[in-house]
Amino acid sequence: LGFEGGRHDAAATVENHVAMIWLALAAAGILPLECVPDLRTHTMRLASGVAHDRVIEVRYREPVGKTDEFVMDPGFKNFDPIEAGQVLAQNKAGEIRAPESGLILMPLYQKLGDDGFFIGRSISPFWLWLSGVVRKLGLPGIVHLLPGVEREPQAPETLIVNTRVAALFPLQVFHLLGFRKLRWHENKLVVTRRRHDTDSPFGREGHGR
Repeated sequence: LGFEGGRHDAAATVENHVAMIWLALAAAGILPLECVPDLRTHTMRLASGVAHDRVIEVRYREPVGKTDEFVMDPGFKNFDPIEAGQVLAQNKAGEIRAPESGLILMPLYQKLGDDGFFIGRSISPFWLWLSGVVRKLGLPGIVHLLPGVEREPQAPETLIVNTRVAALFPLQVFHLLGFRKLRWHENKLVVTRRRHDTDSPFGREGHGR
């Protein structure tokens, strides 16, 4: 979950983040609404922001080091479409081009920060719905039983996929099931998922709700 709260040095940015945290706790069901202080104030504060009725998957991050001399090219705004190979910024090594097409997110036009920009893409509501269905059915927990798929012995949340056997869109299918690409090794795709993607921390020993 990404939240753009404002400029680093603006007092309103702090209040925006405070509002987001309280409302997120309520939306996730961790706190009842009546336990959120200044609920109306928080709601009205964020209601004045720019709303987007789409879900964006972050695909790429451009890191910025203190000595990189990073300068963002002018004119980019959040959610502007960009093309693969397009020049987006400059640093001491030369031009920085987009590694893929998509939407530019949070281009860095201030001196503070170590994120030059992000590249994202919209996700269709249908795929979000389908992903939710297959996860509720528990398919990610039994996918290792499919031909060509095996668990990593030392990491049960990691799968090794023989793409010669499981050849039909393996990366897309496992992404749908909540797994993330780690690496390709010869003809095998290694994918993983984080523990908290499937196991809520509120259900573990020592964590109360």
